[in-house]
Parts: sequence; C-alpha cells; structure tokens
Amino acid sequence: MELMRREGVFLPADCNGRGTCGKCRVRFAGEAKWVKACETRPDGAFTVEYEDREESLWGEEELLEGAVADPQALAAVVDLGTTTIEAAVVDLKTRKALSHTAVMNRQRSYGADVVSRIDEANKGKLSDLQRIVRTDVERLLERFHLSGFAGEVVLTGNTAMQYLFEGRSCEEIMKPPFHPAELSLRKQGQYTFLPGLTSFIGADVLCGVLHCGMDQKEELSLLLDLGTNGEMALGNKNRILAASTAAGPALEGGNISCGMPALKGAISGMRFDGEKPVFAVIGDENPVGICGSGVIEMLYELRMQELVDETGWLKPPYEETGFPLAEAVSFTQKDIREVQLAKSAVRAGLETLMKSYGCEPKDIATVYLAGGLGKGLDPQKAAGIGLLPAELAEKTESIGNSALAGACLAATDPSARKRLEALPSLMEELPLSDSPIFADLFMKFMVL
Repeated sequence: MELMRREGVFLPADCNGRGTCGKCRVRFAGEAKWVKACETRPDGAFTVEYEDREESLWGEEELLEGAVADPQALAAVVDLGTTTIEAAVVDLKTRKALSHTAVMNRQRSYGADVVSRIDEANKGKLSDLQRIVRTDVERLLERFHLSGFAGEVVLTGNTAMQYLFEGRSCEEIMKPPFHPAELSLRKQGQYTFLPGLTSFIGADVLCGVLHCGMDQKEELSLLLDLGTNGEMALGNKNRILAASTAAGPALEGGNISCGMPALKGAISGMRFDGEKPVFAVIGDENPVGICGSGVIEMLYELRMQELVDETGWLKPPYEETGFPLAEAVSFTQKDIREVQLAKSAVRAGLETLMKSYGCEPKDIATVYLAGGLGKGLDPQKAAGIGLLPAELAEKTESIGNSALAGACLAATDPSARKRLEALPSLMEELPLSDSPIFADLFMKFMVL
C-alpha cells in the first residue's frame, strides 16, 4: 500500500492499514486471489489490478463549459468532507451556483476517520496529507474547466480538514481545551478559510447553521449533520448549543464490510416485498456495495422481519455469512455492531444536547438533516432503529450538503459572511467526552 501511495494510487483503507477493513484489496497479474495491499510485501517488479470507483462519482461539471464569459465573476466553494470533497462554482453577480461535483477524498488511504489522519499528520505525514487534499481540489477545478483558476476559493469543512489543507500542525487540535489558535476567517493566497468554533465544531457546522437561518429564528431548530462525524446544533437567534459525537464512519459506509460512499452502484434503500428484499440502487445499476442510508434502512427492515433481535443479533442462517444483498455483497453481524455504535452515539449526543439546552422534542419546530446520509434517508426508519426520537421524525427535513450551501451563501453575500463571522459569539460547544449523562445514554441506546 505504501508503494502504491508513492505512485499516486490512494487505495481506500478505512482501518489505516491495520488489516481489518479489507478495502485495500489488489490482485496480482495472472492470479485470481485478491489480497490486502496493507499486508502484502512484493519482491521485485509487479503489476496489480485494483478497484477504482472514482468515475462513479456524480457530477454536473460539464454544464459550466462556455457558460460564463468572465472568470473573474466566479468563485469556487469547496466542502472538505472527510469522505468526499464536494465543490460548486458560483456566479458572484447573480449569487447562483452554476455547477457542482464531488470527488473521493483520497486521504481515506490514511483512515476513514479524521482522528486517524490527525495521528498520521502528527507522525510526520502532514505534507503528504496536504498534498493529497490540495490535488483533489485541483482535480475538482479541472472538472469545472477552471484549470489554473486564480479567483477566490472558499473552503469549509471540519477544523482538522482545514488544518490539513493549510499544512498547519494538527497537534493543538487534540489538546484540551480544544480551542486551536486558528479558527477565525483567514486567507492563504487565493484560499479563504471560513471560521469554526472549536476543534470539533468546525466551519462546516457554522455554515450549516447559516444555511438553515437558525441565527435569525425565534423557534427552536435542530441541525443534524450525519457524516463521518455526528455533528449537531440546537437553538435559535438567542442561543445555539452544538456538540460532536464520535459516531465513526459507519453512517457513510465506512467500517462496513461492503460499505461505500453514496456513489453509483451503492444500495441506498431497502424494503421487503413479502419475504423478498427489494433494493434502491444509486444510478439503477447492479449493486456493488451499500452506503449510509442503505445501512440504516437495512437494519430497520431486518429488525421488522425479526431477522435481527433487539440486541442486534443477526439470526440463523445469516449469523455467520451475513444477509445476502447481491453477488459478493452482504450485510454482516459485524456491520450491525458498527451501526449500533454509530446510532447510539448520535442518539445519546442528541438527548444530552436537549437535556443541556433545557428542551424536549416537542419544543423543536424543525429538524434539518444534513450530509450525504440525509439525502436518501427515511426519517421514520431512522427513528425505527432509535437514531432519532419518534417525535422528531415527522419534523425532519433532508437538506443535503448544508455546509456547502452555507459556504456558497458566505461566498456571494457580504452580509451572510458577516453573520457567519458573528456565529462564534452566539454558539457554544457542549463537550460530550466527559459527560456522565452521555455515557449512560450511550449504553441505553445500543438497544434496537
């Protein structure tokens, strides 16, 4: 795997090379067997085959070509997501997005979660991680036919991803009191880094709050951004309380045996027609894996069919081989445990947040479900496995990438950028790591 990294091939490695995820598999020329790249030491010259799903990423970049006569009237807006990097090009005069697309974040070769990448950066890989993410952003601009673009590039994302892009040491991110030195709006050449609140409440959360207009509303709203990190903000124009849970990457398909991001070929939904499973697959293609929304619906439907009990045990005859979804694609007992951990962290975080704010589900007017998971997720099924309180399911709106939408607003509207810069004075973080309430609730919500 290290040799392939040197050649610019960044295989997915959710476990960061510990040999447990099986995502970095390769096949040597002339051989039928697939092996893990992280555990294989070649002797001499070699040729390998590997799976490349890069072309499966959706995109509309071709819409931009020839559409704008004046490139100086454009800005690029980028959400540095842990799993995928999504970008839009906006017209500064009309304040409209002209096109958008996404690429895989190839830092995934250093682990699916941001903590693994921070650890690698602190061990001397910072320049490598910076080079990867900057190359990914350059690839996005090329897709927009903006190679060599000299205009403003506005960057949102969690605090660690922004630091890795800057090439700034990540050591202070993991040190108490978790208020790194650089969280304000700042510039580095053509790049503008939007402000964050703390190490774990970054610019992506603030942009989501801006997009939802929570800072201007009387009623209580809840923002749930369910990606590799489970981030949430609760409040109104008077006070906003935010928290981040270590949900892990399961809700984006990470740490799932056949998991993948929400790309073409991913199972995004599931239901039973009698005893026959029926799948929704992105792009209406043959299934090659399962993404976050599919994982949630899969667990809900298996529970409803009593193929999984309340403890998360997958019943015979599937407990050993997993529930079959397609050729070489299954949903296993280990996968169920990963989802239980993730959903319990999110639900416990949400309950702790409401308790600390002094409100109940009935007091919340709207739940904004953001992130890649939110696009295809059925809120009722999410509530059915305990990810959301049942009372909030009917109040839930899926809003897509709120971080990118808020960043586009900040890029095109000076008054919105001022609101964004004012948010840190309105918001406060609720740390969950030392909360006894969170710890108790975490164990409670492991049950399905």
